[in-house]
Amino acid sequence: MSAGLNLVSQTINKPEPPKLSYVHCGEITAVSGSDHQWQVDNSYSALSGTGLMLTPCVGDKVSFIESKGQYYILQVLYRPDAEKPLSFETERDIDWQAPNVRFTVFDEMEFVSLNRISLMCKHGVMSMTNTLVTQAEHYIQKAAQLSITAKTLLRLNAKHQIITADEDVRIDGKRINMG
Repeated sequence: MSAGLNLVSQTINKPEPPKLSYVHCGEITAVSGSDHQWQVDNSYSALSGTGLMLTPCVGDKVSFIESKGQYYILQVLYRPDAEKPLSFETERDIDWQAPNVRFTVFDEMEFVSLNRISLMCKHGVMSMTNTLVTQAEHYIQKAAQLSITAKTLLRLNAKHQIITADEDVRIDGKRINMG
């Protein structure tokens, strides 16, 4: 019985987290790119909350709170200019983990990395209905078996070419021109 009363008294004496009195709404009126501060309603200087991935723009309607004398933008509620892109910016690493991720794009998709892009998977498929261009200073392909099929023309150009095989090299065609 006394153990039950002790548990109840611990629950009653447990400190409560501080309550925020208001969530404010306003319009982004200016931005200071150097310190990532946004001016809201020409009156409040606010930082973006860490969980806010969408970068606010001038004219956006946002919700924000005050905590210990600092304002933080929580959400972009509305962007009146439909022509402005939705931009996601952070100086921190992003790590997405999910059973499945799907991007569907109807016009263009671009991946840009100034250092490295890695794709790793058990099965991979790339399909283009028109043109695929790859350019590299060094291009290396490794496979247990490599099959290349061209419907009309397969052309390999180089200053020097080496074709080696441990056993057989087979060239088969209606005509074979060498030289």
